[in-house]
Amino acid sequence: MLEHPDDVIIKLQGVLEKARDVRSQLEADVFGGTGRGGYEFPEAALEGYLEEAETLLEMILEARGLPLTRLRLIEKWAALEKEGLTHTIPYPEVGYLESKPLSYLEKITDGLRMVLGRPQDPWESYELRKLESLLRKTATILKREKIAPENEHDIQVQMNKYLEACFAEYVKNVHIPGGITTFKPDGGIRNLKAAIEFKFASTRDEVSRSLRGIFEDVTGYKGSADWTRFYSVVYQTEAFESEEKFRHDLARAGAMSWIPILVTGKGRRRKTEAKK
Repeated sequence: MLEHPDDVIIKLQGVLEKARDVRSQLEADVFGGTGRGGYEFPEAALEGYLEEAETLLEMILEARGLPLTRLRLIEKWAALEKEGLTHTIPYPEVGYLESKPLSYLEKITDGLRMVLGRPQDPWESYELRKLESLLRKTATILKREKIAPENEHDIQVQMNKYLEACFAEYVKNVHIPGGITTFKPDGGIRNLKAAIEFKFASTRDEVSRSLRGIFEDVTGYKGSADWTRFYSVVYQTEAFESEEKFRHDLARAGAMSWIPILVTGKGRRRKTEAKK
């Protein structure tokens, strides 16, 4: 039985994150683009992670003396199982697959954070998930707009439209003073304290340079109370590198607030820039 609240949250969040990875893979299968995962049987994996998370939640609620909440969870879960734990609802206009079981578990987890003394605004949690989902659809959005990018600017122009439409407090051309240098992301969402930058890579070497550029930002930027989350979206024209590799390298560097997102789509470096 897990006893320490941090252990509970860490394990539960880890299982839910794996379920989100599978859903991302299913989204890529349905709508195109690049998703996380890489599972041979994604639907079976999704069902397994959801069942593991639900079982863990039951244990936590029992240990915390919340029998009524646990009972409601069991009743709701029985209804979701009848619908099918792998059943998803597609929203093609935004390239999103909704998993009712996953959404329900996330809702219970948000409430559990408050019980365990680690509150997080449910609306903020929802907005952050929406932001990451949108950023992961960068390649899908550009394809829908019939854009084959040739540099970062091509990506920024299109994504700015979507970010401005989805987030009321999105701003462009952010300047964040740092200890050594000023970090200049392509935009940011003020109420989420989330800064966003886009990188374009048409070769493996450019992908490596993108990672080195992120490292330079990490080492040169020493923190701000106004900006605490950082998303680096790398658009690669071929699957040169995996997101797992980026995450691993950033974790080794201690950049836990930096979230790399790798997407793959059509495009090529503009000739004049390639020569330069």
